[in-house]
Amino acid sequence: MRSDPRPPAPLLAEGQFRGLLEEEQSKLIQLIEHSSDFIGLADMEGRVLFLNRAGREIVGLDAAEVRTTLMWEFVMPEDLPAFRELAAATRRVGHVEQEFRARHFKTGRPIPIMFSLFLVRHEETGEPLGYASISRDITELKRTEDEVARQARRIRSLCELAARSAGTSDADVEAALRLGCEWFGMEFGVVMRAEGARYTVSHAWTPGPPIAVGEEGELTGTFSALALAGAGPLSVHHVGTSPLRDHPAHAVRGIEAFIGVAIVEAEQPAGTLTFASRSPREGPFGPGDHDMVTLLAQWVGSILGRQRAQRALVAMKEAAEAANRAKSEFLANVSHEIRTPMTAILGYADLLSDPGLAPPEQTDYLDTIRRNGEHLLTVLNDILDLSQIEAGKLTLEPVACSPTDLVTQVTSLMRLRAVRKGLAFGVEYAGPIPARIQVDPTRLRQILLNLLGNAIKFTEVGAVRLRVGLVAQGWRFEVSDTGVGIASEAQSRLCQPFTQLDASPTRRFGGTGLGLMITKRLVEMLGGTIAVETAPGRGSTFRVTIDPGPLAGVALLTGPAADAGPPTAAPEPPAVRLEGRRVLVAEDGADNQRLISFYLRKAGAEVVVAENGEVACARVWEAEAAGRPFAVVLMDMQMPVLDGYAATTALRARGYGRPIVALTAHAMEGNPEKCRDIGCDDFLSKPMRCEALLEMVARHAGNGGRMDDGAEGPLVSDLATDPDFRELLAEFVGTLAERLAALTASLEAGDLARTAVLAHQLTGAAGGYGFSTITAAARRLERLARETSDAEAMRTGLRELATLCHRATHEPFV
Repeated sequence: MRSDPRPPAPLLAEGQFRGLLEEEQSKLIQLIEHSSDFIGLADMEGRVLFLNRAGREIVGLDAAEVRTTLMWEFVMPEDLPAFRELAAATRRVGHVEQEFRARHFKTGRPIPIMFSLFLVRHEETGEPLGYASISRDITELKRTEDEVARQARRIRSLCELAARSAGTSDADVEAALRLGCEWFGMEFGVVMRAEGARYTVSHAWTPGPPIAVGEEGELTGTFSALALAGAGPLSVHHVGTSPLRDHPAHAVRGIEAFIGVAIVEAEQPAGTLTFASRSPREGPFGPGDHDMVTLLAQWVGSILGRQRAQRALVAMKEAAEAANRAKSEFLANVSHEIRTPMTAILGYADLLSDPGLAPPEQTDYLDTIRRNGEHLLTVLNDILDLSQIEAGKLTLEPVACSPTDLVTQVTSLMRLRAVRKGLAFGVEYAGPIPARIQVDPTRLRQILLNLLGNAIKFTEVGAVRLRVGLVAQGWRFEVSDTGVGIASEAQSRLCQPFTQLDASPTRRFGGTGLGLMITKRLVEMLGGTIAVETAPGRGSTFRVTIDPGPLAGVALLTGPAADAGPPTAAPEPPAVRLEGRRVLVAEDGADNQRLISFYLRKAGAEVVVAENGEVACARVWEAEAAGRPFAVVLMDMQMPVLDGYAATTALRARGYGRPIVALTAHAMEGNPEKCRDIGCDDFLSKPMRCEALLEMVARHAGNGGRMDDGAEGPLVSDLATDPDFRELLAEFVGTLAERLAALTASLEAGDLARTAVLAHQLTGAAGGYGFSTITAAARRLERLARETSDAEAMRTGLRELATLCHRATHEPFV
């Protein structure tokens, strides 16, 4: 074995060794004391024996306080149970490391630390002596982790915003506000719209209690006013230590941190985007924050701009749709207004061809034709005036004319109409009247006629008055009535083209809805104004003021009273074979009532007239209760109180299964389908010819509504005269008994769905084989099965259908 060439170390004396050992211990203690980590010792009861300087600084203890402290006091009270568990685990395994929140003894502030706890044992016996801890303040690490997490959230939010780049919803604005709050560390974000010296909160976001959207106030008390006036972003991270500490937003609202910038729309500041907190921000806002808030403001501004454009588009679309609806309603009403007098004109013209007419009847019929022709001419003139006004082609022809003569001409025409309705009619001249004015007399007369005509039409009881006089603004006339008045919500629609205040099918008053609109346009063309005072049930007063032209040198006269001339009269009704049938005529026009009744009575039918849908329903149920039902109901679709659509719907809903034929002056496409959809069996358009009316009634009368008990003859198919169909017709007729049996069985079993299907099949088959009356009866039964649960009505419908089928079964060709 080779020996070690190094010389042996000299032996130290005992005193020298102890000195070196103490020196090394001192160095170790100095090293521990100056370590930047928390290093401490405690006994098994947790009494602190030693804590280095870094540890004392972390928890806020003086050197003298260390020996009176327990290690359990080092952590936040909420973390104490977990810390005791850490000590127990250390006793079991010798060393445990865990993140805790240390407690600063002076401030109570939590300090995140990574706590490493060791068990100290006796070197020889292994007996536990106490705990040693080497721990580290991880505040900066946690701050870095939080910042990394915050940056990740910001990046995700930016990506989400990019995905919403074409957004238009309020949710898109709220997403931007949420991102801003997270980015800047603020409590809430707000979009304010600025209007003059006031603001309105249009959007807001906060993770806490919601901020009231729609809040209004004065801009001067907000930081937003400063941001709005500035050239760029405004930010303050601690208002209480800034020159803005006396600002109302800080003094009153307690805002301690703020960043905001103006939102620009159409190159003009329109509001602000602001983020704020009631506690100071940890550090100042930097250039990156200013860039970010500017970007968010641009983004929010683009959303608000798109929202505004979208609202404008929606408003334009709704306005266009409303205009189209109004025009459609207008066309429908014009159609009704034209066809109704045409029905009377053509009908009475037919009557005049009867060589047996007595002279008084001829005169009566001619008066009716003339009266309806005049009404038709009025409608056509209104339409022509409207088209000329809309096209800008209506021209005025002002001339010097006498206002009193003009008033007398108008009131002489209108007084008679008022008296016919039992209304008082008066004219009042308020002060002297100029002998002449410079105006278009035709158009002024038209204005007066329209206003007085409306006043009379909408007044049932009371009076209509015309008041005329000079005022400072010009020549004024007022038309007052004691009629129905106009509701406040309807007044905004006054004088609009294609609009009636009551445009529903149940409206009580006729007309195209053009009169007031034309009146307003004419007044404006005459350089005047029109206004109304009205309330529901309290009547209306229309005031028109026009420019009378130069009045210098014109004599002022006292206005005379007006008078009127005598009224005209009207006639009676025509002819074909409906003996034994009762027919209900539901029609509001007196001339048409008489004309249709004349046709039907001349054909042998018994006729009952109802002036509106409500009366028609009452007559139907009275006839059913008396056992004298109507074979057919002729139902005008446009009537006052309750229109034909509503009346038919009500009858079908209660299980009425007999034929209802719609009479309508609406010639618009789709109207027959609308009538059938509500339960009408057929459709007859005005003006109607006598032959068409009687053929329609005869086709649908069937066996219903007869007043005698005589047996009916065979029911002949429309195709019976065609020899090629004989065999096919015989086969179809041969299936009727089986079809009836199936219908009876399904109805008795309460299987309404099956009943409806079988009736529907018979509806189509019977129509194809020329049995229109069977088709109508089967359709009524199908409707009853689908829409009601009235068993008795369905049994009645089945009996009527069976009667028709049995008559078809005994056709001569079978």
